[in-house]
Amino acid sequence: MKIYTIQQLKEKEIWVRCSGDKAKKLLMAFEADNLTGFVGLSNYYKYHGSFRGNWTSSLEPSGYAIDFEQVIFPEEESSKINVTTNITHGTMAELKKYTIKELKEQELWVKCSGGKAKKLLEAFNANMLHFTGNSGCYRYDATSSDSWAAIRSVGNSICFDQVIFPDERKILGYLAPMDMFGGKVKKGAQFNKYGSDGVLYTTNEGKMYAIGYFTICKELVEKWEPVYEDEYKVGAYITTISTSGNCSQASEYLYPYTHAGHVLQIIGKGVKDKYDYFICSGGYCVYNMPEYIRKSTPQEIKDYIYIRIGGYPVEFCEGHININSDTFQNSEIGFLVQFFVKHNDTVKTLNVGCKGQYTVDLGILIKILNRLKYEKTGNKL
Repeated sequence: MKIYTIQQLKEKEIWVRCSGDKAKKLLMAFEADNLTGFVGLSNYYKYHGSFRGNWTSSLEPSGYAIDFEQVIFPEEESSKINVTTNITHGTMAELKKYTIKELKEQELWVKCSGGKAKKLLEAFNANMLHFTGNSGCYRYDATSSDSWAAIRSVGNSICFDQVIFPDERKILGYLAPMDMFGGKVKKGAQFNKYGSDGVLYTTNEGKMYAIGYFTICKELVEKWEPVYEDEYKVGAYITTISTSGNCSQASEYLYPYTHAGHVLQIIGKGVKDKYDYFICSGGYCVYNMPEYIRKSTPQEIKDYIYIRIGGYPVEFCEGHININSDTFQNSEIGFLVQFFVKHNDTVKTLNVGCKGQYTVDLGILIKILNRLKYEKTGNKL
């Protein structure tokens, strides 16, 4: 919220919403010639150099208006202004925040109107039958037939920006904060609601175990990091967690994805038979359901994006990869993997390249091979 010095209020003759002692403090800061005629009952005041005592008042403003809390008085400038920020674009000092529950319990007045007032009353689960949005302050009122009350102005009110609204995004699940169940469920595994009563959460990621085998009560799970629906945006990374259900072709131009534990990047979205699906890197389609995909962990994304050999990043191209200035065909990568598998007991690393300058092992080659497979960058290996 933008804040203003007394000098700015005087130069621009901006209306300030206030009354009573607050209005008196404002006019004294304007160095008013006198306060004759001041009773503190009006709703708006501004500096007026050619009028009585350098100020004027009105029940409704005739121009731009701000809240009293947006005014910086000379004695407050050192504590309210961020010294690294230009005063024209300064920020208001940190004000206490209130949840909707606190507003209801304390029946606090909130300064707002129009769409903001509507959002506030909807958060109160109020009856909107008589809402017009024209009043200046609103509060929860359990004794009212509409569960809310409105008034043009009130002294002890808070700003709309001080209200904490519940997160309106849909929560898809929660991420395990550590390895669990003896390492069978890894850190970052997504737990989703299990059963119709919503008191348990489960994950699909315990290999070889049925859904519901690993369950935890909601009181614990709902304290973990949530996964929100809108986090699955184009460009986001997801990890597949099931080999079934996510493999139906969405169209003749898309291919099913049948591998679990792989990272894919979302490049588009679609709908088939009323179900949302993601179009992912390599042209694969994956249904947007928590039993099939989850949010990729930072480490999974890092491993997916950054594969390095000999200190050089691996560049994935059509039919081959590049390491520094050297090119390796996809078929060569497949041959190396087969060689390692065949001689696993005796061969742990190989030096590759025209001068044998790159050292590789089976682990790094498997990463490359998996990347090639689910991005479809070249020949089938």
